Amino acid sequence: MDTAYNTTYHIQMAKRTLAGKPYSKIVPRDPNSWKQYVKGLREEVLGMPLESFWGMFGIKTPTGHKYESPKDADDPNKSRNLKLHTMKLIMDTLDLVWEPTSKFGEYSSITRNYALTDDGKAAIGLLNASGLELKDLEALLLLHSYYKSHK
Repeated sequence: MDTAYNTTYHIQMAKRTLAGKPYSKIVPRDPNSWKQYVKGLREEVLGMPLESFWGMFGIKTPTGHKYESPKDADDPNKSRNLKLHTMKLIMDTLDLVWEPTSKFGEYSSITRNYALTDDGKAAIGLLNASGLELKDLEALLLLHSYYKSHK
């Protein structure tokens, strides 16, 4: 089978699989999380072997294996960090998106937790000090959106 055809086929199949799993299309912004994200995407979400997955991006299998391998203190040549241009190539090819940012913090799709910024911590402190609850915030947001649309 033609390599170009094979690559196109794998890309189409990967996109089709990802269309049904929108949360898997969200890429963590933290470069330290990319290795784990890409390995999970390949193995758990797409179920693809190394050769097929990395071949979609024109990357040789041994290099792809290094991108997925954890750092080894005994042999640093067994691992390689993903560079931004490689991550963008993967994202562009598979129509992936960066996880959203906020002035209050960021959600990590890897840890499934929020990392609050100083502004986020201050906002939570104000909410706690004023005794506001989620239902109060929802009402405030609804009023705010109504006010903005009728200005």
